Amino acid sequence: MKLEQIRKEELIRGIDKDNVEIHRYERILGYKKRKSKNMPEVFRAEGLDYLLEVCDSKSPKHDDEEGDDISLNNTERFDDEESENAGSNNGDSCSGTYSSEKDFATKREESSGVDEDSEHERVDIVNLKEDIYGRLVNMDTGKVLPSKLCAKGKLIELEQKAKLLETEDFLKLKKSLRGLINRLNEHTLVSAVKTFSDIFSSRGHNEVKQLFFLEIINMIDVSYRLPDRLITEYALFIALIHTTVSNEASSFFIENYIVKILETIALLPEGKSLENLCVLLAELYNFKVIKAIIIIEVMQRLREQVNDKCLTCFKAFLSYCGSAMRSRDLDALQKCIMETQSFFSQLPETSKSRQLQYTLDEINAIKNANIRKFTNMVDSAMHTHYVNIFRGLTRKVNKEKELPMNVDDILHITERGRWWLVGAAWFPDTPVLQNKAEDKFAGKSLKFDASLLQLAKRAKMNTAIRRDIFCTVMSSTDEVDAFEKLIKLSLKGQQEREIVHICVHCTLRENIYNGYYAAIIDRLCCYHKRFKLTTQYALWDRIKILSQISEMQRKNLALLIVDLVVKRSVGITILKVIEFGAIDKITAKFLRIILSTVLLRSTQQTLLDMFQNVVNSPQHKLFAEGLLIFFHMALKKPRKNIDNELLQSKVEFLESIWHDNSL
Repeated sequence: MKLEQIRKEELIRGIDKDNVEIHRYERILGYKKRKSKNMPEVFRAEGLDYLLEVCDSKSPKHDDEEGDDISLNNTERFDDEESENAGSNNGDSCSGTYSSEKDFATKREESSGVDEDSEHERVDIVNLKEDIYGRLVNMDTGKVLPSKLCAKGKLIELEQKAKLLETEDFLKLKKSLRGLINRLNEHTLVSAVKTFSDIFSSRGHNEVKQLFFLEIINMIDVSYRLPDRLITEYALFIALIHTTVSNEASSFFIENYIVKILETIALLPEGKSLENLCVLLAELYNFKVIKAIIIIEVMQRLREQVNDKCLTCFKAFLSYCGSAMRSRDLDALQKCIMETQSFFSQLPETSKSRQLQYTLDEINAIKNANIRKFTNMVDSAMHTHYVNIFRGLTRKVNKEKELPMNVDDILHITERGRWWLVGAAWFPDTPVLQNKAEDKFAGKSLKFDASLLQLAKRAKMNTAIRRDIFCTVMSSTDEVDAFEKLIKLSLKGQQEREIVHICVHCTLRENIYNGYYAAIIDRLCCYHKRFKLTTQYALWDRIKILSQISEMQRKNLALLIVDLVVKRSVGITILKVIEFGAIDKITAKFLRIILSTVLLRSTQQTLLDMFQNVVNSPQHKLFAEGLLIFFHMALKKPRKNIDNELLQSKVEFLESIWHDNSL
């Protein structure tokens, strides 16, 4: 009987709710209650008469009778089931059914007999609202009305339905990404990146990032050693996503990938999974997805384990990304190698096995970051091939910068946040240990000694930006310190270009040539190619006014150009602004100093790389012919204080380049 009573209350509540809705729409539409049963004219005018004819195809009386039959049948079926379960007699069940029918009919008549006196009650029911907890509240009385489903229940129900619906889509997405990665090769790279871009833009970023990371890890984290070509293709795919799709996906991948590597280093499972992970990380550095700081910190974690497997991975980093680190982050590489050698020298001899000792001897034998022994173990031609593919596919794209975070930032994301995506720096609430260079810079940032400020004033540094750059350069301990401080100034546009102009200006003001400024410019040119362009224009401006500057300044300028050309910060084409057909004595002497010094300081292979492109280029045909004539006229004459024999051999070698090209 309790279930029957609940069912009746639900039916009555539903009927009342329908009546309330009907009354509300009557008021909104402006329809008044009519005693006549004829169809209103307004219904005919708005075309609703056909709809009513379809709905009311049977007479109201017939509908009422049919409804009563349905109600009676449902009630009888419900009572029969109850009587069978309870084991009661049929007579009681029938009488109960009849009485419930009678009560229900009476209540229905009461609810259907809506008149004008009960209108204010319906208005009270209409004024209902759902509060923040999902409960129905009467806004006039403030009373909470009982509800069958609360907000929490509705939320659980919706989540269950959504989970059932998303399961298919999720599996379909997982299958798509897995197929994309399985079919990945050199020929499908472009279509794979395009497909991933479409998926990333049309689906939820979070699930795409998670699935992408898991599928790559499933391919890499295997017990056998993967081919280098396959790992390089995975790294190239991630680099193209980082550059052309979104750094959000690559950042998520790197964050979880570093955590995975650290977990693998701690567990040291059997097989080659750790080596596969390290090689992929090295290739990501080669494609400029991450900075060297991540590689260095992972190498530090590896050396602290002092076992054969970790040191093999340490050597793998030197083999696969050592060449790139030498050209882009030489100081960081040298520092890491020196710290590693110092760390190994303090280990007791008893803790070293024969194989471990052999590996340590290989690492300890490295001098001046000469890691050619390790880099020769890798197929450099294959790596160069994929780098050229990457450059070709991203030539006309605004390339995304390397992710600037380090391992410590990744391990403390919950405290510091993802500042590399948000674009804001993180500073700890409590003071932390910093290296001496950072402390020195923090203490002197934009606050310099009075003597240094006076020197800046004498050097005509008449703006705040120029003064800060000048004082930063002069107060630095070496070119690395100066480069780091200048980058931390976060200058943009014209302000950033002032750095190169001030370095050139300071070079010309020195009584004796100082290679410190050339080293700073070289650092800047290696950091970004925009500094190369600024350097070219700064030097061209000085070359065009050679007759207006002093002899000491011309000599300093010539030696500055020599240093930059030898270091390949600028090319030999920096001299193409000189008119060889109308050259004067000042320019001839200036040019003789540059070319003779470059020839004496360079090897034949360096000279071949330096001049061959100029000789073979139709664009520089006049410049190449002018150089050849100048070699014959100015450099073949013996001079004092130089090795004339060596100079003549280099000149003859260069002439052979022109001769081979003419053939």
